[in-house]
Amino acid sequence: DHGGVGDEEQQSLRERKAPYNLRLTFARSRTGEYVAGLDVAIERLDRRLAFGPYKDCGPLLFVRLDPGLYRVSATYEGVVRTKTIRIGATPIEDTLYWP
Repeated sequence: DHGGVGDEEQQSLRERKAPYNLRLTFARSRTGEYVAGLDVAIERLDRRLAFGPYKDCGPLLFVRLDPGLYRVSATYEGVVRTKTIRIGATPIEDTLYWP
């Protein structure tokens, strides 16, 4: 079992995420349960360039960004999680956890 996602759905997800080099997942820290309804902002640190805010995101967010250093800020139920991510040649997959 793949958490209710069948083989066809998994293949479709793999194909859809291919062009994106930042692939974020949002989840609860204790259970790993996905969360949705987040507000997400992405800021390129070396150019002070901002993307978003993206409203009502989750549990997955796929973004295509130019190489560089970024700060991702995600807010869920009033709690902000921030992570600095370097985008390079290899796609980044990361998870931000709450509470």
